[in-house]
Amino acid sequence: MAMARQRAEKRLEQRQRDAERRRKLLNPAAPMRAEDAVAAAEAEGLQLMAGDNRSGFRGVIFWDASRRKPFKAMHGRCLGYYATAEEAALVYARHWAAANPGGSKSGKASVSKVYHHTHACVSGVRGS
Repeated sequence: MAMARQRAEKRLEQRQRDAERRRKLLNPAAPMRAEDAVAAAEAEGLQLMAGDNRSGFRGVIFWDASRRKPFKAMHGRCLGYYATAEEAALVYARHWAAANPGGSKSGKASVSKVYHHTHACVSGVRGS
């Protein structure tokens, strides 16, 4: 009897996790405006690094103009797709700062310190 109850509780927990995952996929967060991303970077003491590419920021690629989120943040791997170049640059700056504590290029951060996003290329779901 106790084992049947435990299995039922596990199934209920799994259903709740699945429902939350579906809710997040169907109701994505509103994209961050460029001004909000710049303000967030300043508040966190981060610098949005300038780049000489179409996006204007280091670690940010202008991916596809037809996408709802055409800017792709990259730092050794895809960090996600974003609506504005500034938002993608903020994610890159956070990831870079976590991977390079103290600003050193050779410093490594533990995986728990790296800023993670649950965006399209990270979660494996493409959102256009």
